[in-house]
Amino acid sequence: EQSAGTNPTNADTAGDGLLDGSEVLVTTLLEPTALPLPTETSAVTALTWSPTLNEFVFNCCGRRFGRLSSTGDVSVFGLFDRTAGGLAFMPGPGSELYAIDREWDEETLSLSLRRIDPASGSELSAVPVTLSGFTSPLYSNDLAFHPQSGVLFSILFIEAELEADDAWNLVTLDPATGVATVVGDISEEFEEMTFDETGTLFALSDATSATPSTLFTLNTTDAQATAVLSLPNGFDYEDSRNIAFNPDDGLLYHYGGGGV
Repeated sequence: EQSAGTNPTNADTAGDGLLDGSEVLVTTLLEPTALPLPTETSAVTALTWSPTLNEFVFNCCGRRFGRLSSTGDVSVFGLFDRTAGGLAFMPGPGSELYAIDREWDEETLSLSLRRIDPASGSELSAVPVTLSGFTSPLYSNDLAFHPQSGVLFSILFIEAELEADDAWNLVTLDPATGVATVVGDISEEFEEMTFDETGTLFALSDATSATPSTLFTLNTTDAQATAVLSLPNGFDYEDSRNIAFNPDDGLLYHYGGGGV
């Protein structure tokens, strides 16, 4: 696990009251820390911060649901109905937990957005993810709620663009209906994303992306990506590239798998 410090004194250059990724900050990589995690957490597919538990929650090893503290204490206490590609708590009272399927269901031929019981991982409700003018998305790489506006963002791979270079898209999702709206094409292949408390959207590129293993910011109005920080070698593991923001200490955390 690694942490990176963010400078929350960004200027709102757009004058819209929001930091949308074009108004970026200075980021510093802190010393990586090896955590005494059990082997069952080595393939984490989704990670987010719980405002009620004051810990990270994660999906690992297919469908297992667990908690992880910033110091490495871990417990697995539930099962998801399907492997989650992303987890996110809705801002505000109640802090509802949402999950999006990592891959589409071969029976329904769709991804689903699911409302989850944070105590057990069980499904409370589900809606299919749809996008007007396109067939169903094939994959999802994370969810993130904007901390001020409450808008839900995701990264989707759209089947209709299988032969295109810009098959990955930043989208917004309606939590009630699952309807997706494209914000813009993404130039890199991003595995995970998270908002910090100021509303800056961070995303982590895949090891095989054009700019590999790099932390970016994403503009939430046009999906423009800006490189912020390259991660060192040795902290990028297959199916275990996750970032999440901890508002208690103001740090971004990167889980790289393999107990690190």
